[in-house]
Amino acid sequence: MKLSGRLFVFHLLFVSLFTGCDKPEKYDPEEVLTTIDTENWNHGYQGFVIIENKESVPIFSELTRGQEFILKRGDKITGDQVNLHLLNILKNPQNEVISWTLYSFIGIYPGTDVDLYSVFNPGLVISSSSLKRIGNIVFTEIPPFEIVTRSANNQRHCHTQNILQVPCAQPGYDSYISGTCFYVCLQQGEEAGYKLVDIPDEPLAEYAISLGGLNDDMSGYIILKDPLNQTDIDITAHGSKGSIEIFALRDQTIFPDNDVEVFVPDGLPQMSSFTTTYVRTPSAERMQKSIYRSGSIATGPSYLDAGLMVNHIPGNMPSISHNNDGFTQLLTEISFNNQIGEWKIVHPDAGGLYIPELPDEVLNAISTGFSLSSQLSDVGIVRVTAIEDSRWQDYNDSVQQTLNPGSYPEDDYTRLSDRKL
Repeated sequence: MKLSGRLFVFHLLFVSLFTGCDKPEKYDPEEVLTTIDTENWNHGYQGFVIIENKESVPIFSELTRGQEFILKRGDKITGDQVNLHLLNILKNPQNEVISWTLYSFIGIYPGTDVDLYSVFNPGLVISSSSLKRIGNIVFTEIPPFEIVTRSANNQRHCHTQNILQVPCAQPGYDSYISGTCFYVCLQQGEEAGYKLVDIPDEPLAEYAISLGGLNDDMSGYIILKDPLNQTDIDITAHGSKGSIEIFALRDQTIFPDNDVEVFVPDGLPQMSSFTTTYVRTPSAERMQKSIYRSGSIATGPSYLDAGLMVNHIPGNMPSISHNNDGFTQLLTEISFNNQIGEWKIVHPDAGGLYIPELPDEVLNAISTGFSLSSQLSDVGIVRVTAIEDSRWQDYNDSVQQTLNPGSYPEDDYTRLSDRKL
């Protein structure tokens, strides 16, 4: 009896040791998966947030402008990582869909913060200005020049070309936003001069800018041309007046020699740091972009080569291949032939993409019987971009900073991307 009793106890211990790992892992139902700030989000849109993964039944919430939404794990979401989906829908007064955008973030950890306005309006700055305008900018006392860079429409946009007239001006007048800066730089041979003008903060039919007495306190930078590719070059200055674009070259033939000469004002509080952007298109199906933010102009760009290959079979998710070095995040953008919908997917690599089972209540908000599978049967364009940013520590950090761009540090950084159709 004693022997059999000992055997029985041992048997229970053996079973416990080798079956204990099968117990389901416990997750805290109060754990916050995401917090969404809808401040400034356009109140004309209908929005939803959905969280799911392959292990779980989706949970969702409809969004309301001006409210903070907190989604907790509850008893439906398991797994260490989840997929976050943000849906933005615009309808006309007849309740017909004008456009919809689904923004998905795959394989992320709980605890993300979302700035909804910034996610759907990247790079836009909210202004309380009434956007008063100058009807027409004119120039006086124009000296001889070969190349001119000048602001157009607003201080964040300029053109570098051979003439003062800009292609984005409306026929018959050259409009500009009141109360902002106007930058103009004229180059003649190896010399250059500039003016930075504060435009009056009032609506005027016309405003004249004299190009006499230009300030020649400038530094010159030489950028070698890319012998194999036409390269766009943009330079934006940052400082006490916000961001001012001061160089935007689209056609390198404007510079007939083997290099591009850029002149930049010295010692201005309006230009204390710079963003230099290079874009080249080795083929019609590929675009590489390199962005450098620092206290000086970046004159020696390098480019990310992710080895991307993209294939799409109607009805399925895109098939993507790449090399495994040099980037942290992939962005897949799918547009559809009806020109109404767009699906953006942020993911760490080519694996793990699938068509999520979104709740019917969410899909029917777009249209009755709507499904992602049917949309994938009528795809127009698939773009895949590999991105590396020196501010990112890892993929999850890249997601957090994409969802909440205000969390980016203000230090110098480099951002490289390689896009493939």
